[in-house]
Amino acid sequence: MKRFIPALLPLCYVLVMLMTSSCATVFNGARQKVTITSNPAGAEVYLNGKNTGLVTPCEIKVKRKVKAGPDTEKNVQHYVLKKDGYHDYEFKDRRHISTGATIGNSVAGLFGGLMVWSGYLNEEETPGSTAAGYIVGVPFLLGFPVDMMTGALNNYQKNLNINMVKKEREVIVINKDSTVLQKDNFKLANVYAVIVGVSNYKDPKMNLQYADDDANLFYNFLRSPFGGAVPEQNITLLLNENATRANIIKAVNNQFRNAFEDDVVIVYVASHGMPSALGDELYFLGSDTDRDNLEGTGVSQYDIQKALNNCRSQKKIWVSDACHSGSVGGTGVMMRGEEEKAASNMVNRLLSNVASHDKNLIMLTASSAGETSQEAKEWGGGHGVFTHYLVEGLKGAADENKNGLVDIREAYEYVRMKVSTETKKKQYPELKGVYNNKFPMSVVKPKE
Repeated sequence: MKRFIPALLPLCYVLVMLMTSSCATVFNGARQKVTITSNPAGAEVYLNGKNTGLVTPCEIKVKRKVKAGPDTEKNVQHYVLKKDGYHDYEFKDRRHISTGATIGNSVAGLFGGLMVWSGYLNEEETPGSTAAGYIVGVPFLLGFPVDMMTGALNNYQKNLNINMVKKEREVIVINKDSTVLQKDNFKLANVYAVIVGVSNYKDPKMNLQYADDDANLFYNFLRSPFGGAVPEQNITLLLNENATRANIIKAVNNQFRNAFEDDVVIVYVASHGMPSALGDELYFLGSDTDRDNLEGTGVSQYDIQKALNNCRSQKKIWVSDACHSGSVGGTGVMMRGEEEKAASNMVNRLLSNVASHDKNLIMLTASSAGETSQEAKEWGGGHGVFTHYLVEGLKGAADENKNGLVDIREAYEYVRMKVSTETKKKQYPELKGVYNNKFPMSVVKPKE
């Protein structure tokens, strides 16, 4: 027995070193705590096809490493929340790798490699140093593979706050020959939105009349049953002096990080837009933007694109009315667009290009290349013609097939027809991006 114990000491030493180097496995463990709340509370929680027996609010421990199977995807937590009177809410939380643990493993691996290499170099001067280098260094080199095998590097969302959608409006689904296939309650996804409207600038020459009113109109639509009765906390509304560069960038990052794959994120911007003189880049002008320092004080298209790209939603909508100016025609109609036609042409061209960078983005703009967008009292008592008819269409006027839904194509065709007619063919909205024509934009009660 006495001979056996010394023989185990090197093995014990290696195990200790291995555990020390695999810090993520030791400290994180194979499971992670997730807190789930819902509005309203009392929703049953299903995880990866199984009923957990828990109801919200609750805390659940999820496996960091998920194997692919009949009801599971590899390293994906698939949640379903169920509550009587509400639509089932489903979302998938894909793993992300812990940055801190990865850096720690990299440092440990580098240290281990240095120990092995140092022992090899000093073998001639110090016999046995090679063996010592392997004894010390190899466990550190094995830390990363061990953490990968245990899944300890995998992280998921720690806090989930879900807004359940009440079953309120019946939708009739009709096939091509007009026969009723089924009657069912349409499932609305969670919506997260940032709405910006700037009419008042530090430079009075840049002021607009109704951009802030347009933003308010779109906000009220989203809060209404037609827009899904989006909860107030899911929308950030920034008007005039509150629509600073810092506030806009903060809003798009904070709001959209809450969205999951099946949710919808919306950006609405009604303000001046200016192309950069330094290259092909569009800037939106917040209330604090200095036109002489556009790149330093404006909101770049890439600031918004970055927030959209970083969010997990696969359904993104960007509504932009950014081609503005302060010139007033003889008719008393305010034209929204840079004074020079070339500038407005560049603004709309850059907006059109935005959608090509994200396969999940739908871009709806107020006007086409070379055009300016109009605003006047005659539209809804004081609105831009584009937003006025967009909201009118989404509230039901665009429901051409009378199925109780306004899809993206119906909304676009309605607003394009109305805007071009009202402006005597001087303004044509544009729709860009890869999208399903049946993508629902609003829910309206079918006519009896």
